[in-house]
Amino acid sequence: MGARAENRPEDRLSGMAAFFADVGYKSTAEWKEEIVFFDSFKAPARGAADGSRPAIFPDGPGARLSPDQDPRVVFAGWLLAAQNPWFARNIVNRIWYWLQGRGIIHEPDDIRAGNPASNPELLAYLERELITAGYDWKRICRLILNSKTYQLSSVPGSEDAAGEAHFAFYPLRRLDAEVLIDAICRVTGTKE
Repeated sequence: MGARAENRPEDRLSGMAAFFADVGYKSTAEWKEEIVFFDSFKAPARGAADGSRPAIFPDGPGARLSPDQDPRVVFAGWLLAAQNPWFARNIVNRIWYWLQGRGIIHEPDDIRAGNPASNPELLAYLERELITAGYDWKRICRLILNSKTYQLSSVPGSEDAAGEAHFAFYPLRRLDAEVLIDAICRVTGTKE
């Protein structure tokens, strides 16, 4: 959701953890992979005398969960609700960050009142577009990639230091290590 959890009240954090407490794990033949699943045998009777805490959404209201219901599905429904103030904002900011090298809210994992967006109108527009498109990420990527901002030159037009924060030019970025080694191998005709 892009918001840091360290300043949230403890009851909200433990209430949110209840959505993810009833999972089990299975290993697979792939050494770095495991399957995460809803383990109905772990699911306690909700609101039981065993001290288990009720599930609480990050914005405060509690959730009614039955023992045979995967709480993650309930959480996902809340997360994708159009009135959710966090998810769409975080996703479009991250997509912008991946494509532009800098988020509209920079750093992309620090969405809070004290770290405002450099262009709140743009962020709100992309949020609305994502919700209207039914969370179609390709549509948002297409919007950004076809924008004049994305297609700007990487040569700054002025010495103004605020130009980068306001996307006045395309920022130069280093290649990821994997992309770089693939390019070197391709150009030299060798294998890693």
